[in-house]
Amino acid sequence: MTDHDQSQQKRPPGRPPKYAGEGKRQNFSFRITPAVRERLIAAVRESGRSLSEEIEFRIGRDLNWEQTKGDIDKMLAEATAIRSDAYVHALRAAALLILRDIEARPRRVVIDLDTLLAEADGVMRALRSGFVDDREQPTKPPAPRRSKADEQALAQKAQGELESLRRQLADAERRTQAAEKKSA
Repeated sequence: MTDHDQSQQKRPPGRPPKYAGEGKRQNFSFRITPAVRERLIAAVRESGRSLSEEIEFRIGRDLNWEQTKGDIDKMLAEATAIRSDAYVHALRAAALLILRDIEARPRRVVIDLDTLLAEADGVMRALRSGFVDDREQPTKPPAPRRSKADEQALAQKAQGELESLRRQLADAERRTQAAEKKSA
């Protein structure tokens, strides 16, 4: 076939499809109330779409909304998990604060739950600035840029602090064992 013969070919009858890339479109029949019909017709006038296009647009938007709602629920669950982790850390910190306030060296401490929760709430409030929405997911501040010398100095300082903590812990264990031997 030559170019001239191709131009002489007949086109298929009827109007060319508006949505050629989407395949054959399906017809649906359904019933709606007169009030919904009036609202659809008003929306058609505003949007400039046909009634079929408006219905398809709104159904597509509703299906996308369901997917978005699922994504929102997933993000909410993740944020709740992050917040609960922070709350567990606050509970631990509160328990440590309560134990530090006790002057004697008790072997066992009984703390009622209300006191612990109130203290944890105080710890949580101290960690927040008051100008941030509690529902907003926390973000990490950008890490400052440091030179290699600064990094080495910080690493040495951290190592020294770690050694100091290990010595304090070993000393505390020795004192605890000695106190237990005396009381036994």
